[in-house]
Amino acid sequence: MSEWKNGKWLVYEDRHGNTRCGVCCAALWCDDNGDMPDTCPCCGAPLDYSIYNPTAEIGKEA
Repeated sequence: MSEWKNGKWLVYEDRHGNTRCGVCCAALWCDDNGDMPDTCPCCGAPLDYSIYNPTAEIGKEA
């Protein structure tokens, strides 16, 4: 799954609920502070988490 948005690759959830890179499908884990990576630790792609923005409306840009 690859989708480019605002100069970044969209992340997605697999069927187990794990967040994955939209380029290489690597699992993305938060750090010790609970922050998700801005770039994929495996391929270095910039990541876009806008689908998880609770204030965004479906079908509209965040």
